[in-house]
Parts: sequence; structure tokens; C-alpha cells
Amino acid sequence: MSIAVELTSHKGIPVLELRGVMNDIDVDTFIERLDELIAAGHPKVIIDISRITFIGSFGLGKIVSCNARLRKEKRELVLLNTNPDPEAFIASLLRLTNLYKVLRIVTDSKDI
Repeated sequence: MSIAVELTSHKGIPVLELRGVMNDIDVDTFIERLDELIAAGHPKVIIDISRITFIGSFGLGKIVSCNARLRKEKRELVLLNTNPDPEAFIASLLRLTNLYKVLRIVTDSKDI
């Protein structure tokens, strides 16, 4: 199963909902959609990673670089991960890479 990317919104904030497996081969659609949102000048962009079971290094790197770019522009990238399992792949990956210290990660959409 490859990545599925759907654009929705939450309180007027664009949300990229990701589902499936984001191998480095499958990352192009995600990158295109994220770049479009950034270029549109939204002050905040949400990436919902709750239903991702795997993300490759290229996709993770793109999230980190977009986060840095948005911070420089006084904008914000928020990762929404409503998966409460701390042993899930994404939660473990963010913890092992210490990205939870760099990225804003929320577990409930009311915290956005």
C-alpha cells in the first residue's frame, strides 16, 4: 500500500491527511501538496500523520525542512498524531530521532 494524501481543513487551517506507507518512492504527491500549501502563504499547515504506518527518510526530511522554512517566515507546521500508542512506528521514530523536540506534535485537534 502506498501513500494516500487528502487535503481537508480544520477551523480554516489546511490539513494534509496522510494514510498508508510513505516510502521514499511514494513521497512525490505529499511533497507537491505540501509545497502548494506553503506557496499559498497559509500561516499554519497541519499534517495529520495519525494513519501513517511508515515514513521514509526523504518524507521525514521534507517535513523537517518545511518546518524550518515556515519558522523562518513566522509561520507554523503542526503534526497531528492522534494515535495514542507510544510504540507505534511514527511515535517511536519521532522519539528515536528526537524530532519531537523540534516539531510541534499534538495528539488532539483541539490543541491546534
